Amino acid sequence: MQMFARLDKDSDGKVTTEEMASLPAPAREGLAKLDTNGDGAIDRKELAAMAAKAGGRTSGAPGGGRPGGSSPGGGGGRPAGARQGGSQ
Repeated sequence: MQMFARLDKDSDGKVTTEEMASLPAPAREGLAKLDTNGDGAIDRKELAAMAAKAGGRTSGAPGGGRPGGSSPGGGGGRPAGARQGGSQ
């Protein structure tokens, strides 16, 4: 949903093809597929329907958005206690 808010430059609750113009072509094409009602824009309902269909979440809660989403105080790539660069 954060990406939606960034793309919705005029804050009208829809992301139009004009607002998607700065995105790379593959991203524009992917977003265009979300326009299920054919009005030339993606609204929050269409985005939420896609997320529900994909099993995703649309809230800003931890863990949402990307696979392996973040959790409070988590993330970093290495297991706890692991050191980079070998032995000392």
